[in-house]
Amino acid sequence: MDLRQIFKLRVILDTKDLCLLIDLMLIVIYITRAMDYFDLSKQYKGNLSDAFKKTKTKFFVISFTSDWLYPTSENREIVIALNSIGADVGFVEIESDKGHDSFLLDVPSFLKTLGDYINSTYKIINERRI
Repeated sequence: MDLRQIFKLRVILDTKDLCLLIDLMLIVIYITRAMDYFDLSKQYKGNLSDAFKKTKTKFFVISFTSDWLYPTSENREIVIALNSIGADVGFVEIESDKGHDSFLLDVPSFLKTLGDYINSTYKIINERRI
């Protein structure tokens, strides 16, 4: 199939399909824009640590080397903020060429890391019950 045939197929789309496609594209644009503009530290006068001060949560921050949406540098800022308040936090950067969707795909080192974390956390929680 050459490019002329592909473009003809695009022209054949009926109005409902085209409207749905445009709606979906707009949703993606708005969600992406909202994620780009969101800055948790702004709500705490530039102090990201204050955002986490009252939490008792155990954190495990996973970053992927090729993630352009949430780069490792931003994940490290979160880890530094959590460390500054003495939070229970772990961090790992995983090598991947699959970009932001790495966590959705088969990345063996991610699956092993996540599995190890879940198993060790479960073991600790289970030991506390005994």
